[in-house]
Amino acid sequence: MADENTNTAETAASQNAPETGVTAQPKDTAATSAAAASIATQKNGADDLSEKLGMWKHQARENEQKMYENRDRANAAEAKLADTEGALAKANVQIARLKAQKLHPEITDEAFDTLCRETEPEKISEWADAFVKFMPSKTETVDAEQKENASDAPCEPSPELAKELQSRNMHVCKPKSSVTDAYNYGAEHSRIEEK
Repeated sequence: MADENTNTAETAASQNAPETGVTAQPKDTAATSAAAASIATQKNGADDLSEKLGMWKHQARENEQKMYENRDRANAAEAKLADTEGALAKANVQIARLKAQKLHPEITDEAFDTLCRETEPEKISEWADAFVKFMPSKTETVDAEQKENASDAPCEPSPELAKELQSRNMHVCKPKSSVTDAYNYGAEHSRIEEK
C-alpha cells in the first residue's frame, strides 16, 4: 500500500510539473503547496491593491468634477443673489422717495434726482424732512401770490368817477381773482354795443 501511495504522489507531481524536458523529482508537497498559496495570496493582494487604487482614483476624479460643478453653481447663485439684492435696494429707495413725496408733495422728482444722494430709506426720509424746512409751504406760496395779484388789481374809483360811470350805465366792480380776470372782464364790458 505504501508503494501505491508513493506512485500516486509521483504521478500527481509529474502531472502538475511543467514540461521542461527534464524529469522532475518528487519534492516535499507540503512546502510546494504552501509556497504556491503564498504566491497566489501575494498576487491576489497585489490585484486587490491595484483594484482599490483604481477605484480610489476614479472616485477622486468624480469628486473633483462634482467640486467644479458645485463651484460653478455657487458662483451663479452668488451673482443672482447680488442682482436680487440690488433690485431690492433700488425698490426700497423708490418706495422711500414716494413716501417722502406723499408727506411733502412740494418735493419733485427732479429735486430728488438732483439734490438727494442718499441710498438708504431712513436717510431719504431724513433728507426730505430737512429739505422741506428750506422750502416755503403751500400756504405761504398762495399768500404771496395773492399779495402780488392784489397789488396788480385796479384800485377803487373815486366817488365822483363812480357816479359818472353809473350815469352812463356802466358798472364798476372789483375783479375777483387775478389781473387776467380783470383784463377779461374789462375787455368784455368795454365793447361798444351796436344799436
